[in-house]
Amino acid sequence: MIRPLLGAMAAAAAITITIAGTTPAFATQQEICGNGGTGYCLNDWGGHDYINDPVKMYYGSSSNEAFYPFRLIHMCNNGYATSTCPINIPGVNLTGHEILAVGYSPGVCLLTTAGAFAVVGAGPDSYGNNGSNGVIMVTNNNSQCPGGGYVSYFIDRYWSNKDQKLVYLESGGNLGVQAYFQIGSGTCWGWTP
Repeated sequence: MIRPLLGAMAAAAAITITIAGTTPAFATQQEICGNGGTGYCLNDWGGHDYINDPVKMYYGSSSNEAFYPFRLIHMCNNGYATSTCPINIPGVNLTGHEILAVGYSPGVCLLTTAGAFAVVGAGPDSYGNNGSNGVIMVTNNNSQCPGGGYVSYFIDRYWSNKDQKLVYLESGGNLGVQAYFQIGSGTCWGWTP
């Protein structure tokens, strides 16, 4: 079932409804795509919402692309990062950047494996609890991330805290290549709220 894309700026009520697993009454295709929203999109390659399905890149407006960012409104400072929460690296201050998870219908999220490849996993609640390792991210919006609508780099909390360096979600770059996490650089992701 396809639900609409909820932007990181979506109303808290809509986010809560999505987290609870009910279907919002919208009709647009939801997806998160590279190149500021114009490139290949995140795709549940297994096609059946199973934990550990690989997340690979595919053409936009295709099946199995019901990925959407949702803000974790009760984490840290009402869903915004502080200097030490949720990423705590000496000398790095992401205060004011949004904290989110990349959800996937129906109620699972993007996460990483030990090899830092993106797969489908358990999503957290709005406090950031009970999700799989790798599902919590912090946005990094800046002028170097082009595109219309909502665009951002996604910094992964789990890998960044583990490696003590900023680790970004990176597109596989080509059709059928698995998305992954990488130190120091990332893809500019785009979506429509």
